[in-house]
Amino acid sequence: MKINDIIIKGIKNSEKIDTPSVIYLKDAIRFNIDEALKQLSEVKTNETKLLYSIKACYNSKVISLLSRFVTGFSVSSLQEYKK
Repeated sequence: MKINDIIIKGIKNSEKIDTPSVIYLKDAIRFNIDEALKQLSEVKTNETKLLYSIKACYNSKVISLLSRFVTGFSVSSLQEYKK
């Protein structure tokens, strides 16, 4: 399945979307993670660690999902650390 198909399916399955909105689609996030890890595996060494910047997205459900795939998190402040 292509990323566009995943996004269209996710939006169609939403009950109601008010605008402006930020939509997090678990399948789309997972697709992007898989693609990034695939590309990283082609060039990485055993010492490479994948970190996620909390600044990119504070959403706790997104952070929880990503925690299964990254080595750790990058934080710039105490508030980000507490997330």
